[in-house]
Formats: sequence, structure tokens, C-alpha cells
Amino acid sequence: LNYNPFNTRTITYRDNVEFFMKPYKHNSTGAIRYANEVFELLPENSVFIADYTPAIVIEYYMKIYNKRPDIKKIFMEDKTKILKIVKDNIGSNRVFLAGDAEVYNIDELSKEFKIEKIGPIFEVKKIN
Repeated sequence: LNYNPFNTRTITYRDNVEFFMKPYKHNSTGAIRYANEVFELLPENSVFIADYTPAIVIEYYMKIYNKRPDIKKIFMEDKTKILKIVKDNIGSNRVFLAGDAEVYNIDELSKEFKIEKIGPIFEVKKIN
């Protein structure tokens, strides 16, 4: 079913209709599944660039459960800054994006970097 009454972007493991129409979330496991998968996929000392929705999930698990303190999480909401953020971090660390929504400006990044999907996240790699 491709129905989007709220005109919202798709988030990995979230059914938008169910998410916005059900006021209770006690059986929702998408955020937990996403966080666990991200923590499993990210290599040590990597950089994780995320906008608000995925960032808050990752931050919660990092702070409350002391998960993966080695990860450098960068909160990003301005797509005009993504290129600088990636360039500032890619030399010394592996860099990952939380998704491919408009805020990550994939089209612009793809001009200078290779973008590789790994599970629900994307690795940004130098083009050799």
C-alpha cells in the first residue's frame, strides 16, 4: 500500500500510516530494531551523520544504555552543510549517513563520493 496522507518521508522499519494513526506505541519495535542494526553495522570509531528522527533514537540508546560510545554522532538538519561535514570527517574515519532522505543531499554527495547502502544506513566513501 503506497498511501501517505501526511506527506511524510519513509523511515526505516516504520509504517507511516500505522505510526501516525495509532496513538499508542507500546508494540512498536521499529526504533529498537533500527538502533540495534545501526550499532551492529557501524565499525569502531566511525562517524554517523543523522537528522532528528534517526539521531534521537541513536542518541537515546547511546546515553541510556551506554551503547557504542566510540561512535561520533553528528546531528545534521541543513542539507547545504552535508558536503563540508563529510569532507571534515572522511579523512580519519569511516563516515555513514542515517538515510537517503532529502536532508542528506545524496545527489550532491554522489558527485564527489561513492554512496553505498549497508542495511538501513549508507556509507560515504572516497572515489579512488
